Amino acid sequence: MMILKPIVLAFSSLVDKELTPGEKMNERYIIDKFLGMGSYGHSYLVYDSYLEKKVVLKLVRFHKRITKKGIQIHQYEIEILKSLQHSSFPTVFDEGMWGRIPFFTMEFIHGKTFEQLIFTEGQRFTEEESLLYGLKLLERIEYLHQRGIVHRDLRIPNLMLEGEDLKVIDFGLAKWLSHTDNKKRDLKSEISPQADYFQLGHFLLFLLYSNYETTGSEKERPWDEELSLSTETNQLIKRLLQVEKPFETINELKACFLFAVNKGRNKHVTF
Repeated sequence: MMILKPIVLAFSSLVDKELTPGEKMNERYIIDKFLGMGSYGHSYLVYDSYLEKKVVLKLVRFHKRITKKGIQIHQYEIEILKSLQHSSFPTVFDEGMWGRIPFFTMEFIHGKTFEQLIFTEGQRFTEEESLLYGLKLLERIEYLHQRGIVHRDLRIPNLMLEGEDLKVIDFGLAKWLSHTDNKKRDLKSEISPQADYFQLGHFLLFLLYSNYETTGSEKERPWDEELSLSTETNQLIKRLLQVEKPFETINELKACFLFAVNKGRNKHVTF
């Protein structure tokens, strides 16, 4: 099976030819440009001639659309996005088939990902700024968890800034929340709130490292030694990453987060 997988992926890449700008789909969508490829789909910026605006169109990749699980994941993403009524998540407009290829369209967000902001534009985030953006992400996470959804892919390519609003995109790995305990497990793949908390911790580290300077000659050290952080922020991240006791409830996490955010501030931030 392990030998077969690279062959299937290689064949999938040959079958899934990139659509060209100007190409029209279903007499409605005009391809503008290719946006990117995920494990489950190809995304394009297209002009929707019915809605008379640009939207994002997501096509299921070949190696996923030939499996029952791949189609289920596609339907999961649509179902989950349709259940969300919040400006920080994309709105679904249409779904259907292009020949034998399932697709759906959603709102195009006019912003930049944190990956672009950090690695392309060189933007730096202070500890305070990092915590404030982390708090915004926590608000989005709480909204999802209250609706029984865990995102499971809160990486910097899937988190965007549109003005000052933090947007969450790409729900390809999202699942309905399962009832599990909070013991230490495989936090990269599990379906529980802890998976999103774990990625929130990594989001904070990416922002904090944007402001870290090195000559390149120093010996690599653990993040809590390289970064000069307050005791409160340090403990927050360690608990998010389950290096120390994990958060058992969202309220406990919010209280710890706000304590770190408001440390030394004249005007206190509330959740």
